[in-house]
Amino acid sequence: PNVSRSETRSLSMMQLKPELQKTTLDAEQTFYVPAFEQRRMPGVVPAASSSGCPHEEADLIPFEDFLEGKDPAGNLILSSGRYLLSTSLTVGSLTISEQAELVLGENLELQTRAIWVKGVLRLGSDSCRLQNLVITFTGDGDKDARSSNALETKGLVVSGELHAFGHRFRPTWTRVAQAAAAGSSTLQLMEEVDWQVGQQL
Repeated sequence: PNVSRSETRSLSMMQLKPELQKTTLDAEQTFYVPAFEQRRMPGVVPAASSSGCPHEEADLIPFEDFLEGKDPAGNLILSSGRYLLSTSLTVGSLTISEQAELVLGENLELQTRAIWVKGVLRLGSDSCRLQNLVITFTGDGDKDARSSNALETKGLVVSGELHAFGHRFRPTWTRVAQAAAAGSSTLQLMEEVDWQVGQQL
């Protein structure tokens, strides 16, 4: 039969229309794969109740018993036993021998020139994180004056075991939610943080 030009165009459109619909449907069902995934730190975790605190163990010897008859400003040596320091104290230097263990409690400050851990120094545990413990190392800290003798060097030397558990801040880093102008006193962050006043970024 004779078919006019206009009729041919109409027939062609009738044939193509279902194909166009199928292509559109396939595109809508295609799984989206992002080009990259933005990393985020774990968010703030509610504080859990403490348990298994080393400084609450019953068999610990009070550090005050060790100090009897000794000069705290001298070089103290724990030769053996498990001791608990539960109050603030200033000592010259402290050596924890291979057969000794020193456990530090909560809410205290220990000031000393040097600590040499040959045995065990324990500060909290994974289930009992200390929130208010300060260790301050006094004296000169010139690295050029370091000695092979750990007690003549300001700081902490560990050749044994150190177990230290403090407050766990989460997240430790995040991204700003919006730009901050020069001189701004506040930042808008993408995540909630548990940072404390006085800490530095």
